[in-house]
Amino acid sequence: MIVWLASYPRSGNTLLRTVLKQSMGLGSYSDEIIRPIVGLTDHAKEWIGDLSFESSWDSFYHQASNSKNIFLVKTHLPPRDNQPVIYVVRDGRMATESYAGYHKSFSPNSKFCPSILELMLGDDYYGDWSSHYRMWNSRTEGELLLVRFEELVNADRQLLERLRMTVGFEGELKLFENPMEKLHLENPNFFRSGQTSWKKSSQWTENLEALFIALHGDLLLQFGYLGSPEYEVALEKLDPMAVRLIELANRGFLERSAWYTEAHSKEKVIQQLLLERQGITAQGASRAQGWLARIFDAVRSNQR
Repeated sequence: MIVWLASYPRSGNTLLRTVLKQSMGLGSYSDEIIRPIVGLTDHAKEWIGDLSFESSWDSFYHQASNSKNIFLVKTHLPPRDNQPVIYVVRDGRMATESYAGYHKSFSPNSKFCPSILELMLGDDYYGDWSSHYRMWNSRTEGELLLVRFEELVNADRQLLERLRMTVGFEGELKLFENPMEKLHLENPNFFRSGQTSWKKSSQWTENLEALFIALHGDLLLQFGYLGSPEYEVALEKLDPMAVRLIELANRGFLERSAWYTEAHSKEKVIQQLLLERQGITAQGASRAQGWLARIFDAVRSNQR
């Protein structure tokens, strides 16, 4: 069985993996290849508990899903099934700013290096912050444990017990000591400051933050990241026509993202059928799928 470790990018997914590794000794996989340019060292991967599978992703997914053992898998992609999930949520303004910084650090020369505005509108492969949350948290079946980023930073015994129940860990729990300061010194572009409360930086104009609140304010309110007075003041500053335009842009980007995800899913089915029809060996199929995955990843990176 798979337990998904899901989140919108830069919301604490890596921190969750680190908590599970340091407190329970549990390693985890990722359904997407971490690009070498990110520069994760073997030391960092050991702290995180990063594991890799030798077969193709499809083979691993099928095997892990049907196993009696539990496999932890990090993902930012849409839900594929009703297997258990731990979903990490963080203030969307901080997650979006960090994600824009990630692109600037690791994809500065790509054709698509999105700004905060573009990310808040959903002009990205993973969509926008609030639609990503709703996509995972609207499932009608399957266990889901919702964890806040700020809880993970100093994960206490109570949180560790909640995590233990979800992942089925029966061993001895170790107290969690956050190693992120050390990892930040090792790779500051990937392991950023990890702040837990919103402080507007110079990247946010008053109007930009108001636009973010217009699109995602209801979820900020739901989690207490924003108060009702702040919400109302922000909307008063905006022209209703501007709000309508960003809502339409957001809807368009979400529809494009859904189409892209569906097209990619069908593409993988077609690839598998072609491989089977041509009688390619399992080893050859695995290699071919690996090549296709790397090509697709490169194309997607350029599109960002």
